[in-house]
Parts: sequence; structure tokens; C-alpha cells
Amino acid sequence: MPLILNEEFANKLTQLCFDKYFALPSKGKPIEGKEWTLLSGIVQSVNENNLKVVSLATGTKCIGKNKLTSNGLVLNDSHAEVLCRRALIHYLLGEIKSSYTGNSSIFEVDSINSRLILKPGIKFHLFSSHTPCGDASIFLKDDHFKNDFSETNCEPCIKKQKLNDIYRTGAKCLVQETKQDLKYPGIAYHTISAVRTKPGRGDPTLSVSCSDKILRWNYVGLQGAMLSLLIEPIYLSSITISGQCPYSYNALYRAVVGRLNIPKEKCPTLLQSSLNFQYSKHSSNLNSKACPLSIIWRITNEIENRLLFILYYEVLVDGHKQGVTKKTMNKKSNMPLVCKKSLFDIFKSLKKTDNGITYGKVKSEALNYNSKWMEAKKNLGCWTEKPKSLIEFT
Repeated sequence: MPLILNEEFANKLTQLCFDKYFALPSKGKPIEGKEWTLLSGIVQSVNENNLKVVSLATGTKCIGKNKLTSNGLVLNDSHAEVLCRRALIHYLLGEIKSSYTGNSSIFEVDSINSRLILKPGIKFHLFSSHTPCGDASIFLKDDHFKNDFSETNCEPCIKKQKLNDIYRTGAKCLVQETKQDLKYPGIAYHTISAVRTKPGRGDPTLSVSCSDKILRWNYVGLQGAMLSLLIEPIYLSSITISGQCPYSYNALYRAVVGRLNIPKEKCPTLLQSSLNFQYSKHSSNLNSKACPLSIIWRITNEIENRLLFILYYEVLVDGHKQGVTKKTMNKKSNMPLVCKKSLFDIFKSLKKTDNGITYGKVKSEALNYNSKWMEAKKNLGCWTEKPKSLIEFT
């Protein structure tokens, strides 16, 4: 039976993410009444009766550019959407390993090019308890678009709106971005379609907004450059935003699809659930603060030891595992589950690469991925550039 992507599906997917979140340990979750957080998850489907959450994360923080490290052990971006996607990559690496013995539940070998592809019917869906920061969060406050839940329609609906004021984002336009915020009153405060860095005060971050990152995933795939050496690109089938938060279909479409004219067959269906996340910012009192902690979880593969659950659930703070000190944070045993170094080590064990090869070198070998990404950056006009030394670890 085909998967019908509509409001009923959005509510079902949202409830699955909520159930998984509340089933996780309390450690790392916000203090009720005092803190709020963002929740994101990725759900895997085979058909409408077979949905399961494969990765889940919370988080609202990023580290500043002065805290970036060259050993791959620190997570630069701990926003929920980004962490749950990194947890998905960890899950995919486990399934790639299982595929070598014919035990993967999601991958099979493509008879044409001998690369791994998803089995028929396997799809992935992103859930977020709030509209992604950045371009997707900029729209008229009286913008009450009706969602079109058609499985095949990727075009935004059109409706005349009153022009008064817009929802605003703390995400800042890149310095090299030709489009800059005018910061005039009302609708002229922000410009739209610009590439932005994550919101935050103090030491500025080099991490782009979640709107920009999701746009990138929709264009070149969720798997990233490294995994593209092993598998065919994987694209989101849908994106669901939780209910009661500020939301505009048109703004979300513009931000994560329209800016790069993503082909219809790769365009995710955009949905909004009617269910509300009780720890979201708009559900908390005005004096509550963003929870400084992040949690990250990913499902264990069917052939993995169930005791690995505790290893696949972590609490993070400031890009590190909670409880790790300055003296011990650089130890391999203390590195976060989904940091670059951790994922790179798993990849090398699967690819049987030279231990001396660098992370940057491996990523540079993904020629098709890099070519497509260069094309995307050219169309966008700019993107943040981090020092190359940050990816030269082995």
C-alpha cells in the first residue's frame, strides 16, 4: 500500500517522535517550567503501517568559531535537526556494515554499479518541533497559508496577505552575502532567501542555519560526501513541523526547496502536524531559557546487541559529552558518538582505508557529490568556509 503523506500521517509521525522522546531517560532533558528545547527526529518507513523512529535529538546551541578544533572530536552544531541527521549517518554506517553479510534491513546491492541502494519502499522523513532557524522562519505574522498535503504537489500555494510585520530570526546573513538585512521596521526588517549563520550571541559561529543545511540535504542527499563513496544518495520524502509554532508553508518551501529549484522527484512533501511539543519555546513561560544540553539517540540495528542502547544515547554540552573535563575531552573513549572522528573511524573500518589518510582527503574523493555541491554553492552565491585544517585529522 503506498504511503499517503497527509495531516494524518504528519500526526502519526509526530506522535512516534514524542513517544520515543518521553521513553528516553530524563538525563539531558529541559527542567520543566524553566527551560525549553527543540526536538527533531528521523522516521523510516516501508509503508503506512511500518514506521519507526531511527534517530532523535534535542538541542539549540552552536559553538563559536574560536572553539573549533582540528581533531574532529567536537560537535560544531548541536541544533536538534543537525544532530538527528548525524545520528542517522551513524545508523546508516551500521546498516552498511550489516549489508556486507547480507543482513541489512534497508540496503541492497545495485546490480548496475555494485553500489548500495535503498531497498524498494524504504523512505526517510524529518520531524522538527519548530520551523527551522534561518530563511524558513521569515514570513508575515498574518501569513496563514493552508497546507496542501498532496503527495505530488511541491508548489507553494498562493494567497493575498496583509503587509504589516514578519516573524524574525536570530540567524545572521553571511558577511559575503549580497542580500543583507535592512532592519527597518515591519516587513523590511529581514531580506529573504539569504544564506545565514546560526542564531547566537558572543563568539560568532561558522555553522549555517538549519534552513540552509536542510536545503543542502535536499539537493545533495542526507548521506554527505563520505558516505556517498559507499551508497547512492538518500533524500527526505517529507518534512513535518510540529503544531502551534509559527509556520508558513510558502516560507518553508522557499527555504528548503525553492532556492535551488530542487527537482520534483527529490522534493520532500512539507507537512504540519496539529500536535504540540510541550517543551517547545512557544509552549513555555516567558522567563524560561533554552536548555544548554542536547540529547542524541539512534536505534540499534536488528543484529546489534540490545545492550548497545546505552551506547547509542548521549547527553551533550558545548559540543562534548556531558561530564567530560578539559583534561579528558581529547581521549578517543570520550568522543561524542556522532562527531567527525567517530564517524570517520567507522567508515575507515568499512572501506579498509589507510590509517594515515585524512578525513579531508576521503571527502575530496567524492567527486560526484562535490561537483554537485559546488554547483549548488554557485547558485546560492555564498556559503561559510571553515579552515581546511579542521578536516585534516587522521
